[in-house]
Amino acid sequence: MATKRLRDTRNYSENARNSILDRRVTSLFKKVEELSTLCDIEVAIIIFKPGSIQPIAWKSASLAQDVLTSE
Repeated sequence: MATKRLRDTRNYSENARNSILDRRVTSLFKKVEELSTLCDIEVAIIIFKPGSIQPIAWKSASLAQDVLTSE
């Protein structure tokens, strides 16, 4: 299977880059939700956007904290 060529985002405006990132994050959240459902496991994902102080956590920040601290 051929790999897709990644877009060079340096030439895009900041709004276009944010739009691309938002679409990728949405797609990633969907895939993580499917993985969680299919494997019947708890999954947490934390994403740090460039220039943003607050991370994005999927399902919730408290679940992400619990998954990170569990043994």
